[in-house]
Amino acid sequence: MLVRVALTLSMLGSCAGAASQRDGEEVRGLPFIRAYSLDEIGRVPRAARLGFDSFGRFAVMYDGIYTVLNDTAWVDRMDAAPTSRDTMTIVRVVNGAYYYGARASWGIAEQTGEGHLQARSLVPHDAPDWTALTPFGEMLTADRGVYFYGFNGVVYWDFANQRNHFFELPRVVTCFRAGHRVFVSCEDRLVREILPAIGSVRLVAVPGLENTVVERSAPLDATRTLLATRTGRLLAFDGESAVPWSPQEEFGLAGRVLALAPLAEGGVALSLANQGVFLFSADETLRWRLPLPEFQLIGAFAANEPGVLWAMGENAIYKVFYNSPLTSFGQSLGLTLAWPRVFPWADRLVVCSGRTMYEPIDTGPGEPSRFKPMAGLSVGQIGGVAAHGPHLLVADTTGILAAGTDGGFRRIAEIDHAAKLVFIAPEVCVAIGGREIAALRFVDGQWTECAPRIAGVGDAPVRTMLRRALWIELGGDKVAKLTLQHGRLDLEPVTPPWSGGTWTNLGAVGPVVVLSGAEGNRAFYDEEKGAFCEAPALASLLDRSPYWIARVTEDESGTLWATHTRGIVTFTPEVGGHRLDATTFELRNDAYPEVMVLPGDDVWVTSGRSLYHVERRAVAENRRPKIRLVSMTADQGRRELLKPAGEPVDGLRFSYDDSSLSFRFFSGTYAWRSPPLYQYRLGAAEAWTPVDSNMVLRFPKLREGEYRLDVRQAEPQAEEATSFTLAFAIAPPWYRTPLGYTGGALLLLATSAGVARWLNHRSLRRNAELEQLVNERTRALETTMERLNEETRNAATLAERSRLAGEIHDSLQQGLSGTLLHLETTLTHPALTPELRGQLGVMRNMLSYSREEVQQAVWNLESPLLQNSTLGEALHKLVGFINAGSVAVDVDTYERPISLDPEVQHNLLRIAQEAITNAVKHAQPGRIHILLESQDDRVVLSITDDGCGFDATVDRREEGHFGLRGIEARARCIGAELRIISAPGAGTTVRVVVPTHAPRTT
Repeated sequence: MLVRVALTLSMLGSCAGAASQRDGEEVRGLPFIRAYSLDEIGRVPRAARLGFDSFGRFAVMYDGIYTVLNDTAWVDRMDAAPTSRDTMTIVRVVNGAYYYGARASWGIAEQTGEGHLQARSLVPHDAPDWTALTPFGEMLTADRGVYFYGFNGVVYWDFANQRNHFFELPRVVTCFRAGHRVFVSCEDRLVREILPAIGSVRLVAVPGLENTVVERSAPLDATRTLLATRTGRLLAFDGESAVPWSPQEEFGLAGRVLALAPLAEGGVALSLANQGVFLFSADETLRWRLPLPEFQLIGAFAANEPGVLWAMGENAIYKVFYNSPLTSFGQSLGLTLAWPRVFPWADRLVVCSGRTMYEPIDTGPGEPSRFKPMAGLSVGQIGGVAAHGPHLLVADTTGILAAGTDGGFRRIAEIDHAAKLVFIAPEVCVAIGGREIAALRFVDGQWTECAPRIAGVGDAPVRTMLRRALWIELGGDKVAKLTLQHGRLDLEPVTPPWSGGTWTNLGAVGPVVVLSGAEGNRAFYDEEKGAFCEAPALASLLDRSPYWIARVTEDESGTLWATHTRGIVTFTPEVGGHRLDATTFELRNDAYPEVMVLPGDDVWVTSGRSLYHVERRAVAENRRPKIRLVSMTADQGRRELLKPAGEPVDGLRFSYDDSSLSFRFFSGTYAWRSPPLYQYRLGAAEAWTPVDSNMVLRFPKLREGEYRLDVRQAEPQAEEATSFTLAFAIAPPWYRTPLGYTGGALLLLATSAGVARWLNHRSLRRNAELEQLVNERTRALETTMERLNEETRNAATLAERSRLAGEIHDSLQQGLSGTLLHLETTLTHPALTPELRGQLGVMRNMLSYSREEVQQAVWNLESPLLQNSTLGEALHKLVGFINAGSVAVDVDTYERPISLDPEVQHNLLRIAQEAITNAVKHAQPGRIHILLESQDDRVVLSITDDGCGFDATVDRREEGHFGLRGIEARARCIGAELRIISAPGAGTTVRVVVPTHAPRTT
């Protein structure tokens, strides 16, 4: 008989149902739970309230805090004004409007121009005194109004009449509804009904609520409300009576209720102190019990979306995605994960992970499945595992062990390091090792080898897939299929039509085996024909995936489960083809997942460090709401253009001043394990660009024109595309309007005329500047010519002076020297009388002085009187040398330390000498007075005589007056101011004023 390795679905059907059931309970892990620490949210106390804004975004609120979760970013919506920051404690959305309660205040929270919430109080000026002492920290919404309540009473705001109703009550605990009626529970253990229509409160006797304080409530349906009392009782209240809620006794719910809230799809969530969180469906079935450590003291709930519950813990806020398509297993459920595998065995599931076997632990209703290491097996020593029906085989480092009916294990074969065990028939198992491959059969209660062993597959990693043959992935581009026929094992290599790949993955759909390598390398193998084949329909289906498919498998319903590097794509059969879903099972944090389809369409997903169970009901209920625009701001985000809960209308037109636009989007749901990713484009011709994680798009300084903003999911799927479209326009600035162009043209003409006039003026001014420059240059040239002429004259003068100096030296000085020698000789004559000798001595001195003066003039040196002397001292010496006869000559000097050029001093001395000589020679004076003064910026020399004087107005260029002309020449030479004051019979004054920095001429 020919035996081919096979395992049909009918063979596996014998254990269908047992694989996914545990004493009537479904095996499942934990729902997806995301924790947001209070520090991450910011300034949030543990007593914060939970709620939702008008866009459905989750909100956390307390005194001065109103923060919403926009997908992954926390956004502060509270106005910064102290009146808002200090007043709002709780905020609720009623009919699209925001109402708030606070300490001694209540009212409406209005949106500011920046999009924040600002308090507008509804407290009247004549409010009762008790309201000023009441913190209105809780609210209850009704059909026609809203109730604000605190410890001292209740305030009802009537929507229709826009007025307050006040109800002072003793120590209010809570308000609750039953249908349209509103009740209050107080610390006096009495229940009252509020009657706003007549503005009164009445006591009501409710059977079941006698002498009871109600702390919390949650609606069960349209007519009933679940009440939690201070003593821990749970009662169903219909407005007339309160009866015990049946699930409390059925599931043993005991203890104080810390939080109670309705679920969006019906049912309730409740938190019991130190017991965890319980979720009940609308039919009062316990869906979940979550006894996790972090859920022992949950103080508040909020829910507005099916499948999603928000819970306030001690240090974090938790999102519980209790309707997640995947539930997860891990350390909290007793499993240490390292490439886990799940096996149906007898009436339960067992798990092999991290080379350790785990078995389930009995848990209570609604609880996640828990596991513990399996007794009788070594921890960390298990290799391959295989299970079928009552049989469970495990491989350790030396051999294969079989589970017995007593719960123990016995060794049935010796084979080193069996990496894989696979049941290829109900009673036949193949063991694949690195060195050997063996086949075992269960006969008469014993396991025996049924075929000779063959060589193993080496040290390559092994993954198997059972079809008509046992297919094996061997790493790289190596694939083989293993068959058992005629009592012999046969390992046949299958070479894919490519080479050099890092890994070839195996999948199967019907009789077709799918081999997938690197992207672009895919082949199909027909097991019935034993050869590669074409499968255009299947290839086209797989090519619809936005990701390259690595492996694909088919469940009993015909759904294809296709894996890629970061998740799973499903192809569900429907009329006309298959529906593609590429987002429900997106696993961004798990690389290279693998799908395991167990009997009964029990689907599991594994990866290196993760293990998930597919929740079929959650997959069927999965929905994708449309993305929402929640904010539209202009002017760099300082002005909000979108009304609260408003929907934008196509055709919006913005002024050019509002051309800097920002858009914030919200996915519209929190029912995701990983936040959705989106793309946008601003115009059909633009490329799609990722939206940042804050879901904000900013467009600074858009030009005028028509725009179309498109936003879509980053993983587009034709079947489930969620998108947003908004058409808008930017108006041109005023200067680019027809009126602006007309004004611009007129302005251009005026500007052109002004420019022309300015150019003409500039040309005239330039001509004037050029003319002035020519004149200046002409004057400079004339000045230069005059200076050259002066230098020429000076050169001629110097030449003449040199000639005269030579003549004087050769004649006058030699004559004076000879005269002095004769005088010296005469003075030695003994016959001279003393009087005559004195007169001759004076003559000798004068001749000696004259000779030295002549010599200094010849050599252009200063007077010898100035050598080592000041000008004042030189004047005194001069008077001593000049024989004035009977004329009295006196000198007064008032010198201050001042530096004079030697040439200036020389010329002043010569001027004084010439003035004295002229006076003595021509004026017959009786007295000559010389005055020298030095001031800060000038030196003054005055020579005054009382002689006969002269007419100072006579032209001195006439014959004579050589002395005065010499004085004038010397004054010009040193840049001095010269004044000669004289009149006949009135004496003469010569005054010379020399600036200390006077320019000199030659």
